[in-house]
Amino acid sequence: MLLTQFGHVITLRYFFFDWMYEPDVRLHCVSGLPLRPIGAIWFFLYEFIIWISVISHLRSAFTNPGVVPPMAVPKEIPQQLVRDCKKCSYYWKPPRAHHCKTCNKCIFRMDHHCPWVNNCVGFYNQKYFMLFLLYTGLSALLTAGFMIAAGVMWLRLEQGKAHAEPLTFLACFCAFLEGLFFTFFTGDFLIEQIEGITLNQSTVETHQRKCGKQGTFLDNMRESFGPSLSIFWVLPTVPPVRANFYEPTFDAPDDGSDLSDSDSDLSTVSSDPLSSSEDPDDRESTHLSAHRAKSTVHSNTSRKRVAASS
Repeated sequence: MLLTQFGHVITLRYFFFDWMYEPDVRLHCVSGLPLRPIGAIWFFLYEFIIWISVISHLRSAFTNPGVVPPMAVPKEIPQQLVRDCKKCSYYWKPPRAHHCKTCNKCIFRMDHHCPWVNNCVGFYNQKYFMLFLLYTGLSALLTAGFMIAAGVMWLRLEQGKAHAEPLTFLACFCAFLEGLFFTFFTGDFLIEQIEGITLNQSTVETHQRKCGKQGTFLDNMRESFGPSLSIFWVLPTVPPVRANFYEPTFDAPDDGSDLSDSDSDLSTVSSDPLSSSEDPDDRESTHLSAHRAKSTVHSNTSRKRVAASS
């Protein structure tokens, strides 16, 4: 965040209040803001994106990501979904929960532990994390664009080189590089998050070759962003969602086969996690049940394929 704020300050100083400055008060479109009309428009858009990014970052950091409360195994849970966490005093661990060794807690739909926000990214703060990536990338892209525009205007001025200061040039060049870097950096992370939403699969589940029930992209988005597509999807507001700890996991399809019609009671549970975010000593207590459930799912899928081909 400090690096992005560096670009923010440099942009305000050397683009808006240098090249967009308007000394004539009569031409100010906003009282007290000494900018040309076009500069004022870009200024408010830039500040809006910056502050939405900051709010999303804070919400990602301080929102409960989906900590599983200590609970006994519910009686209605099928035997193949019964597993406990050795690190959490053997409390029940839902199928799509994973133990974070950094937080020392089980997190529902844990994606990863993010050092940027010093928190896990899970079911309840995934929306904020994605908005943080989106708006940070947009602000970085605007920073780089404004620095290019400032450079072009500087070169077009007569005797521009004579009035240039080395520290000013260095600050603007660093802000441009920073904006360019964070545009691609956050963009890559955001694409990974979108892919995870599309497949209903967290980063931890990707390493385990597991996933949730398959549905459309919008259906999966509604689970984290809210049931209704609205303007609130792109704002860091609290989404009206609730974690379903009973949600099963399935073997991730390698050929794009649909698992949406599979019986949820025949779902499989994860075992021997490969992700460094989850404790490698955190094992399931029912390997045999999981193996039988896994075989049943493969058998049902095979019968569907044979029927379709015939």
